[in-house]
Amino acid sequence: MENFTNSHETRVNSRDLQIRTSIITGVIAGIILGIPYVNIINCCFLVFILSGFFAVFIYNRKSDSLRIPDSLIIGVITGFTCGLVSKAIEIVLYLLGYNQQLHYTEMMMSFFENMELPPEAAVRMNEQFNEALEMARNMSVADILKNSLMFIILAIVFTTLGSLIGGLIFKKEPEAVSDANPDEEENPE
Repeated sequence: MENFTNSHETRVNSRDLQIRTSIITGVIAGIILGIPYVNIINCCFLVFILSGFFAVFIYNRKSDSLRIPDSLIIGVITGFTCGLVSKAIEIVLYLLGYNQQLHYTEMMMSFFENMELPPEAAVRMNEQFNEALEMARNMSVADILKNSLMFIILAIVFTTLGSLIGGLIFKKEPEAVSDANPDEEENPE
């Protein structure tokens, strides 16, 4: 009975550690992604992948075992938390008058205006940027919320990928618990 109790306590402590590590890492990554212009570093989903990887790294340092299912759970929770925090910051900034989509579209327009493009491509790109500007100017909180679902799904997928990479690198099996009593002598009969 004692082994069952210890095993159950270990699983509970392990789950608690997974959840705490995932939420803390997800909040930090979400804040990074919520800060305008700093969040540009998430190109190629780098912040998502690294947040999943670091969540597993931190969990591994504090835990006596790390299995692949553990790393996947950590990745899902981290990604969900990261996505929620990031979008919550975006909504607060929007309500305070900062339209992130509008600023990024204008920034991209100014970047591409200085490029030498064939005339047909320049006209088409200009049309697309004008459409994007119009959409960004008319954006509402409801639009941000609609976009949030896809963002959170991407956050979960890519943080889970990062956590899987971390799980494969740091994987360690739990030590086997012996059922034998060390005080009993074995009979070699």
